[in-house]
Amino acid sequence: HDFEDYQPGAQYDRIIMNPPFGKGTDRKDAAHIMRAYDLLKPGGKLVAIAGEGVFFGTDKAATQFRNWLDEHGGSAEKLPDGSFL
Repeated sequence: HDFEDYQPGAQYDRIIMNPPFGKGTDRKDAAHIMRAYDLLKPGGKLVAIAGEGVFFGTDKAATQFRNWLDEHGGSAEKLPDGSFL
């Protein structure tokens, strides 16, 4: 199934995800994270891996994602270099 079209019957307490990162400035990771957040119950928790670009990019999608993260009280933690080697 395509996650972007997924319509669950219920909301989730917790979501852990590794979204697609996309290429360039399409910011698929940010779009998937924001979509997953909409599937959470109130007070639910979302943990996701995201590419670094959403945290330092100057493009519209990266800026919107950072603003969205701030508005929702989200936080980010940089993983150690080489985490995915």
